[in-house]
Amino acid sequence: MEVVATAHRSDPGEPDFSPRIRSLRLELFVQALTSPRLRKTLEEFQESISEKWIEALEICKDRGWADVNLDSRSTSILIQSTFFGRTLDDFNIKKMELSAWTKTIQEFLVPFFFSHVK
Repeated sequence: MEVVATAHRSDPGEPDFSPRIRSLRLELFVQALTSPRLRKTLEEFQESISEKWIEALEICKDRGWADVNLDSRSTSILIQSTFFGRTLDDFNIKKMELSAWTKTIQEFLVPFFFSHVK
């Protein structure tokens, strides 16, 4: 579990979701393809992250802040997948602007979440 937890948190001198942290998370997923023990640990850790997103989405639905028709598990995976977009950009020669990425994600997800909210 320590290896998985290490990739999830940042060192005191590094901001969250730094290229180093994103790279470590990607490496863990790749290593888990051939390591059953690591895969099990990563699955358990990943499930805990998904469950937290699901809980947050259910609270938003209950309060009328998000579309009740959305499947919370699928939506949690969609949200989490946006974090890997930054990892893809780490391998681009021309980097995207973080503000443009944030705006794009917001413009995509806000209508998605709130399309049926009154």
